[in-house]
Amino acid sequence: MSETYEITIYNESGGTATFLLFQAPPQVGQGQTVFTNIYQAGEPVASGEGKVIFTMTNQFFGVCGTAAQALNPQVTVQEAASAAVTLATANTAGTSLYATTFADGTPYFDLSKTTAQATDPGSYQIHTDGSLNYKDDKNPFIGLGCTDPNTSLEGDPTAVIQPEPNQTYTIYPQVKFWICEGTYTTNEIIDVKAIGEQLEVDFSDGKFTQVFTYNDHGVFVPGGPTKH
Repeated sequence: MSETYEITIYNESGGTATFLLFQAPPQVGQGQTVFTNIYQAGEPVASGEGKVIFTMTNQFFGVCGTAAQALNPQVTVQEAASAAVTLATANTAGTSLYATTFADGTPYFDLSKTTAQATDPGSYQIHTDGSLNYKDDKNPFIGLGCTDPNTSLEGDPTAVIQPEPNQTYTIYPQVKFWICEGTYTTNEIIDVKAIGEQLEVDFSDGKFTQVFTYNDHGVFVPGGPTKH
């Protein structure tokens, strides 16, 4: 059974703020560039104890899809297919998905070829056949997805990579998230290094709820708002 996590952000910045959530990029065994997408975008929050609540789970999905352009910051990815995955443990192999394409080049997972071959604890795998290549005009991607709590969409892309044909990618998701303030949109690829103030929220220590305040210095601090 999946576990649910919650992050509450109070706004005491003195102005309206929009908070964004993105997942810490997973490690990928081959060392490919991992493109991070905005996972959730909150509504604008007025200062003065206004707040936004982000909810996530540790049910992960393999995803594949296309983008209008080659993967780069400010490009929005579109999920075409997803499949729930089980991460490997010390005693149980994890999911290994088989990614291929339709005749028009759109990627999908052939679930009849799903196996349990991921052996590294905390990982799952995506195997690509010879038809899947990031250099194609459809700009295909594969990667990691999570459930969108606002739409219940399963497999909303949170981190993607450019696939090459006939490869096996081992992916290690993390229950670690980042919060920032800005004007990005959901599923937009971001340049993490170009974002200003960021808040890292790590749930690997067993916590399920965490609360922070965005103060009038533009800094995220632990705890709820200060009473005046």
